[in-house]
Amino acid sequence: MKYISRMKFLVVLSIMILISSCSEEAIEESSLTTVDSDFKVEQILEMPANGDQKLAYSLLDKNQKLLLWNKKINQVLISDKLILDDEQSNLLNELLHKINNNVDLFGEDTNEYSDYFKYVYVPDFIKRSEQIFTNDQILSIFSNFSSIDVNMNQQYKIEDAPIGEKECNCNESSSISCSFNTVDCVKGGCKETIASCGFLGFFECNGRCNFF
Repeated sequence: MKYISRMKFLVVLSIMILISSCSEEAIEESSLTTVDSDFKVEQILEMPANGDQKLAYSLLDKNQKLLLWNKKINQVLISDKLILDDEQSNLLNELLHKINNNVDLFGEDTNEYSDYFKYVYVPDFIKRSEQIFTNDQILSIFSNFSSIDVNMNQQYKIEDAPIGEKECNCNESSSISCSFNTVDCVKGGCKETIASCGFLGFFECNGRCNFF
């Protein structure tokens, strides 16, 4: 009986060691994934708003996209370059709450809630934003993926390329798709790309910004 009890003890001990080892490997792998995601997101935040940045953003998974917007909006909330009042801060925190409750908003699949968010909530949010933010602030916070510091120090430039060979860089139905010194987004005459345009990059790119 003592021999059997000892064998049982050794078996249980071996299982516990195996579980512990697997848990440590899982934690290590999770930590590496988190570091990789942080690195990718930080690189994109420091890029100027251009076609390369849109491409890099489009390659992120939905969790990384959510991470990027959390980082960017929280940067805005504490930035000493853009001092916010309570109403502005409350609106940004409302947006953070909405997106953090549904990471699938940044996925490729659509559903009833994502359609509601994009086509009902977003237009209402933009209208409220226009009452308390300037147009440039709205564009720099919500329409590209650069940090607020990068946006403050850059001038968006359209890339030179023959008509039809340029990649689309805006969404013609999004009211905040184009950036500084633009008239509007003209659909067509470019290569359409997957969602990385408009408000929080939710919309496909199907046009070009019409510069002065």
